[in-house]
Amino acid sequence: MAGNRYRFAFALVTMALAMLSAAVAGEGVLRLAGYEPRIKNVMHYYANHDKYGWVMQPNLHARKINYSISTDSEGFRIPESGVSDSNGGIILVVGDSYTFGMDVQYTDGYYSQIETLLASSGTRLRTRTVGIPGWSPFQYRDRVDDYLESEDSKQLRCIILGLTLGNDLDPPPDPAAFEQAKPFIEDGYLVGDWKTGHVRAPWQEEGLLRRLLFAVETETATGSLAARAASQPVVRPLFESIGLARRVGTLAPEFLGKSSTKQGWNSTLPVLLDIGRISSRREIPLIILLIADPAQFYLPEKDRFYVNEVVRRDLRAHDILFADPSLQLSLADYNRGSPHWNVEGHRKAANALVPVLRSVVH
Repeated sequence: MAGNRYRFAFALVTMALAMLSAAVAGEGVLRLAGYEPRIKNVMHYYANHDKYGWVMQPNLHARKINYSISTDSEGFRIPESGVSDSNGGIILVVGDSYTFGMDVQYTDGYYSQIETLLASSGTRLRTRTVGIPGWSPFQYRDRVDDYLESEDSKQLRCIILGLTLGNDLDPPPDPAAFEQAKPFIEDGYLVGDWKTGHVRAPWQEEGLLRRLLFAVETETATGSLAARAASQPVVRPLFESIGLARRVGTLAPEFLGKSSTKQGWNSTLPVLLDIGRISSRREIPLIILLIADPAQFYLPEKDRFYVNEVVRRDLRAHDILFADPSLQLSLADYNRGSPHWNVEGHRKAANALVPVLRSVVH
């Protein structure tokens, strides 16, 4: 009996050593082939914020699988080359992960592309993007309010707000619940939000294990390759399918009237009106960019942009300017397995924004 236990233990140790040797050998081959470690997930780089809940880590310079991230001293994304002079003025662009530019280089984001398009007609303005993944309209309002108190706001010519027709139509948090959910960030990870409270994934309970997994993902070529594989079209959609199915249902016209989406829009609109009043006091134009949820493209064509129609109708009723590139978009303009625009999606958004911008910024 004892002999069997020893043989089993020996086999187990031998197997572990073989796996470790294979991993080391694989790491060596990948390094020799020039495959460098890359950052797996932008969500590892959050930081707590007393007022907004969270921002990105300040003064960050990091690489994800297919793009780089740089932030300023406040934790907002900036070009990798640094912030240029404002020239003729500033356009403030506020929003969530679309306006952060998830999955694209800074220069490919719609906020950057409008600079180029405006410059081609002789209008030189600099965009200042303050998009943070996971933010909601009440955080947009707080950030706009704070920015208008800053020295930079003296050069402000326009505000663009990227409104995602999905999570931005969720009901806003109760202020007490938002405070109770803090802190949102631990060790750079988003471990809770105002919808779910302060929660952890089971594996996050062990700080050592969390740090070990993060080190493997970011410091080894093997972990980076695994992260790249998980982002591929065959794998990543599996992680998106449940959320996508839920959003398709809530965005359909037959459900909209009785779903949280309708309740959320009725709560979001007053926040947008607040932002409009804040900007109008400074005589700063506000433009809302409508960002279609990819789930909408799974709806029948006649129902696809019903949410857009509701939002556009209410914005017109309150004389709020908007741009809606949705009719020019298709699923091909979103990253596969991700709800975010690719470069082409950002280009179409910029093209939709520029005519509206030219009507208010000269």
